Amino acid sequence: MSILNVKNRLQTVLFVLVMMMAMGGCMFLPPEDNSLVDMDGRTLVWSDEFNGTSDAPDSSKWTYDTGAGGWGNNEV
Repeated sequence: MSILNVKNRLQTVLFVLVMMMAMGGCMFLPPEDNSLVDMDGRTLVWSDEFNGTSDAPDSSKWTYDTGAGGWGNNEV
């Protein structure tokens, strides 16, 4: 086994160990507060429930955006 092969193997093992430690550390973070947002003093501005006769979006509120020309960034 050449010295380069040993070096590459060691780098790979170290990389995997560091990634495992990083991902394992995320498991011990405290859980987020999932309580509901207090809606007192808030007013609903807009909503659409999609409950029409065909369950399709209302065309007076929704349109299709086809993104001509790469959505403005000139990408294909």
